[in-house]
Amino acid sequence: TMRNRLLNSSSGSKRVIPLLGGKLADVEDRLAAGRTFVVLERPSELPGTGAPDEDAIRGLDALLAAGVGEGQLRSYLDAAELQVRLTNVYREARTAREEGGVNSLYLAVGFLCYRETRQATRTRRAPLLLIPLEIKRKSGRAGYSLVKGGDETRINVTLLEYLRRDHDVNITGLEPLPEDENGVDVALVLRIVKDAIKDEDGWEVTDEGQVGLYSFSKYLLWRDLRDR
Repeated sequence: TMRNRLLNSSSGSKRVIPLLGGKLADVEDRLAAGRTFVVLERPSELPGTGAPDEDAIRGLDALLAAGVGEGQLRSYLDAAELQVRLTNVYREARTAREEGGVNSLYLAVGFLCYRETRQATRTRRAPLLLIPLEIKRKSGRAGYSLVKGGDETRINVTLLEYLRRDHDVNITGLEPLPEDENGVDVALVLRIVKDAIKDEDGWEVTDEGQVGLYSFSKYLLWRDLRDR
């Protein structure tokens, strides 16, 4: 249902950290190579408050690219809100790992913006590619850092099944994920999805990134019930 964050992910949730777009394929490459990233607050060069438009983000291309090279991701959240969300994510990811033995923290790369019906006026956002993360905290002063988790990068199978079942949109070529010399071929993954949904009115694929908590347990339960 739309209560599942894998089908309907809001950037306003305290469990996610929205990122300013740009060079997400490079971020995946560097994570796959073992690089560590930190998330920084809204840059002073970004005018206004809240989620910026595409033109404003494009004006920061050089800044964002340089940041990725230095192991820095940028959010459009201010410093106080970013710290609150990082702390929430850190605590909930640790709890999920300690109590359930599963990783729930991912970097979502690319989003499908879609409508449940042709008549619907509200647009839903669903993550496409999910890169497992570990969030670490050496001390309160040192802050939080992100590294790639031990699981495999995965496509949002919950979304693929929903699109097959409810919209008759069958996206192939993503299981297993296509790879390049540095890990998953992010650009190709997004292009495959764009090609598959090009005839759907009001749908689009965006090059957004978001750190958040996601769980595939509902999909696994649904699949088990269906198969058995």
